[in-house]
Order: sequence, then C-alpha cells, then structure tokens
Amino acid sequence: MTKHTVGQVHFDRFSIPDTLQDLSLWPSVDMTALTNEDLATFAARQRAIELYVQNPKLSMKAINQQTGVDPKTVYRLIDRCLKKHPDGAIYGFRAAIPYARLKQYERIHSINRHQGAQRAGLAGAFGLLLQRYPTIVAFLQKQAKQRHHVFVCWQD
Repeated sequence: MTKHTVGQVHFDRFSIPDTLQDLSLWPSVDMTALTNEDLATFAARQRAIELYVQNPKLSMKAINQQTGVDPKTVYRLIDRCLKKHPDGAIYGFRAAIPYARLKQYERIHSINRHQGAQRAGLAGAFGLLLQRYPTIVAFLQKQAKQRHHVFVCWQD
C-alpha cells in the first residue's frame, strides 16, 4: 500500500484525512489558460485523482481504464498535490498541470571548468551565481528597469 504524507501526517488511500477528502477545498486551476492538449491531459489526471480519493475501494486498474492515467502516475500526482505550496496551502490540482514544476531547478554540483565543459554541463550556473551574490540581482533589476524606461520613452 502506498503511503502519502502531508506535513507530519502519514496515511494511505483508505485513511485519507477528512480535510483532504473534500476536493472542492483543494486549490483549483484556470483551465481556460491551458492548451487543448494540456487540457485533455489535465482533465484525465484530475479525474484519476478524484476517483482515487473519493472511491478508495475502486481498483487502480479501474482508474486506469476510466482515465488512461497509469497507476504510478496517480501515486506521483497525489504526492505532488499534497505538497505544501509557497502560499501555505497544498498544491492541490495545480500539481496536475502538465509540465508544472513544484520547485525551481537547483544546481547541486560545483562548476568544474577542467572537465571540458565549455558548452555543456553548466545548467544552473548563472542561477547559482545570482544565489551566491544577491547584489548582482539587485544591480541587474535596476539596469533592466532603467533600460525598460528608456525603451518606453523612445517609443513615445
């Protein structure tokens, strides 16, 4: 049985807390902002989550047959949906949006220029630089605002 966690509370499909069973209280999604393809994927995922939460006796095979969503994906989506969003609530259905990221990319490894990585292997290096030197962020934001102001004046 797959276990899920919200904060310090651990539960399985048959013991989902009442506060999480009411899906109308979950943060929702503006589906008009999705493309037709993403809308179809999102709708299938949302339905699979609804079936999983509201019908604990329904088999994962039946959920898959009704929605086309693989059981592993349903488990992954439930875990994502129950993670805490920066706004303090759970992600809810926002986590079921195709390609939705729950956290930004974070570079783990240091930058090693001696491994021949002139064009590859430097993902996140600029973000790491900005994270280590927040004064650069402030400087770049100031420059961007000034440049935008000049551009706007030029258009007038």
